[in-house]
Parts: sequence; C-alpha cells; structure tokens
Amino acid sequence: MIADERSSEIRLLIALLVLVAIFTFWLIPNSIEDPKGFGYAQGLAPSFSVYMVAILAAATLILRLLRVLRSSPIALSSQSESSELVQDEPGKQKRGWIIIGTCLLFAFVLIPYVGFYISSFAFVVLLAIIMGEHRPVMLIALPVLLLVAVYLGFVEGFTIALPRGEFILLILDAMESS
Repeated sequence: MIADERSSEIRLLIALLVLVAIFTFWLIPNSIEDPKGFGYAQGLAPSFSVYMVAILAAATLILRLLRVLRSSPIALSSQSESSELVQDEPGKQKRGWIIIGTCLLFAFVLIPYVGFYISSFAFVVLLAIIMGEHRPVMLIALPVLLLVAVYLGFVEGFTIALPRGEFILLILDAMESS
C-alpha cells in the first residue's frame, strides 16, 4: 500500500513538472508578448511574474520529488499515519474553511476597496489569530515586518505599485479637494 502511494506521488510530481515545463516553454512564450524595447526603466516585463511562478512551482516540485525519492517507505508510512491523525482532529476542517473564507475576503473585497497595505495588515493579524497566535507583540510585529518586506521588494525593488483601493482613493481625493 505504501509503495503504491509513493509511486503514485512520484508519477504525480513528474506529471506536474511536465505541465510546468509546457507552461513555461510553450504557453507563456506563445501567449504573453513583452513589448519591444521594454527595459527595467519601465518596470518588469509582463511575463516576469508568470515566469517567477513557474520557477517557484518547478523548484517546489523538484524538492518534493527529491524528498520522496530519498525517503524510505517506512518513513512515509509513519508520516502518513501522523498526518491522518492531524486531519481527524475536531475543528481542523472548520478552521480550514475559515482560512479559505478569509483569503477570499482579502482578495476580492479588502484589497480592491481598502487597498493592499491596510487589508494585508488586517489579513495577517486575522490569519495569525486563526492559526493560534495571541501574543500582542507578535500580532503587531509580524504584519509590520511582512509589509516592510513586501514594500521594499515590490515598490522599491521591482517598482511595482500595489493597489490602493477605491475607498482610500475616495478619501485621498476628498482630502485634496478640500
């Protein structure tokens, strides 16, 4: 049984790597066209983020494949038994649905209307509470450090403006007109 699970996971990882390769070397070049003469002064090319996701997906799949290939079937069986115990704990499924709902609220409601920074702060605090963190210092420090890293990486590093949100833009417009 364990050998079947291991071989099916290996087949699945290889199939996903093939799909990532097709995505990276055929679909992206044929569907996303970068403008001619587009350089770093104008920001990142439209295909940059898609290639970044493909690279991260391939790296994750390769690391998992190496881990599965190096582990013994006995280690995998004890790992699957412990994961079955965790999945059967009461409240885990409910917490999973709460996290999914929180992510959807963040992506489709908070960011478009409140903006990235305020909604991300609220999202990280709420997610930390859902995951069991209750120390006030961590509930403040974690989102602040995360937002500083995102700001430095995207705004300063990649020169990508993050969404402000319609509500924030209305407030800024009202402040400018008065």
